[in-house]
Amino acid sequence: MGFLESLAWPALWLADAGLTGLVTWKIPYTEIDWKAYMEQIELYNSGVRDYSQIRGGTGPLVYPGGHVMIFDMLYGFCDNGTNIVKAQLIYMVLYLLTLAMVLSIYRKVKLPFYSAVFIVLSKRLHSIYVLRLFNDCWATLFVVIAVRMLLDRRVFTSALLFSCAVSVKMSALLFLPGAALVYWKMMKFRAAFLAIPFFGVQIAVWWPFKEYWREYVNGAFEFGRQFMYKWTVNWKFVPEEVFQSKQFAYTLLFGHISFLIVMALQFFEKPLTPRHSVRVLAVANAIGMLFARSLHYQFYSWLYWTVPLLMADLGWLGFPVWAALEYAWNVFPATALSSRIGVAGLAALVIGGMSKSRHE
Repeated sequence: MGFLESLAWPALWLADAGLTGLVTWKIPYTEIDWKAYMEQIELYNSGVRDYSQIRGGTGPLVYPGGHVMIFDMLYGFCDNGTNIVKAQLIYMVLYLLTLAMVLSIYRKVKLPFYSAVFIVLSKRLHSIYVLRLFNDCWATLFVVIAVRMLLDRRVFTSALLFSCAVSVKMSALLFLPGAALVYWKMMKFRAAFLAIPFFGVQIAVWWPFKEYWREYVNGAFEFGRQFMYKWTVNWKFVPEEVFQSKQFAYTLLFGHISFLIVMALQFFEKPLTPRHSVRVLAVANAIGMLFARSLHYQFYSWLYWTVPLLMADLGWLGFPVWAALEYAWNVFPATALSSRIGVAGLAALVIGGMSKSRHE
C-alpha cells in the first residue's frame, strides 16, 4: 500500500498537468486584468514612478512593487504583453509548480491521499490561473513555498518568501498571524529578527518609487479602499447600504480579531507538529477571508490549497463543505444564496479547524 501511495502522488500531479493543459488549449481565454497590468507596466517602463499616475483600463495601480517587478518581466517575455498564449503557458507552469509545492506540504503533514485528490478538482481554481492570469497566483506561490520552508524550520527563508508574497498583493497578510505564532513557538524572542528579511524585501520593491513614497504607500497599501458591492462574492445577502457602512466594517474587524485571539490561545496549548503548524496558517487565512469586507473570484486562489487540509478536519462533513464552496465560487454573478453558502462553507472550515486544534 505504501508503494502504491508513493506512486499515486506524482500520478495526481501528472493527471492535473494533463487537465490544465487541456483547459488551456480548449477553453477560450477571458480578458479581465491582464491588459490593464500591461498598460501600467508600459507607463512604468516609460519612466513614471508616481503611483498615482500609473493607471490602466481598470484603474490605478493598487499593488506593491513586487507585482510591478513580476509583470515587468512578463511584459518582456510575452512580446510587450501582447502574446496571451505565452502568458497562459507561463501561468500553467506557475500553477503546476504551486501544485507540486502544495502536494509536498500535504505529504509532509501526512494528509490522507483521498483528501489530497480534491486539490485538482476545482473548476474555479484552474480558471483563475490559465484563463484569467490574475496576480493573486504569484502571491499564492510565494506563500506555499514559505509554508514548505517553515515546515523544514528554514525560518529566515520562510519570512523572506512571505514578504515576497505581500510585495505582490496584500492578501498574503491574512496568513501572517498564523505564521507569526509558529515563528514565535519555534524561536521565542529571536523571532523578532525575522523582521529583517521581511522588511528588507519591502524596502527593495519600494526603492524604485522612493521619490514618490507617499503615493506608493497610499496606492500599494490602501487599507481604507472602498469596495464595490456588485463584485462581492461573500456579502450579496447583505443590503448594499449595510455593506458600505462603517458599522459593518467595524463588526467584521471585531470578529476577525476575536477569532484570531481564540485561535492563538488554542495554538499555544498544543505541541508544535507539522500538521498543527499548517493548520494554524490555514485557519488564520480562512478567518481573514470569513471576515473580509469583500471577496472577489480570484481570491479563491488564496483559500483553495488549504481546503483539502481543513476538509480532513471535518471528517464526513468535509465533502459537502467542499461542494458548497465550489458552488458558491462558480456562480457568476454572485447571488444572495451563493454568498450565504460560501460564507457558511468558510465558517465550517474555520470552526472545524479550530475544533480539531482544541481536541487533537
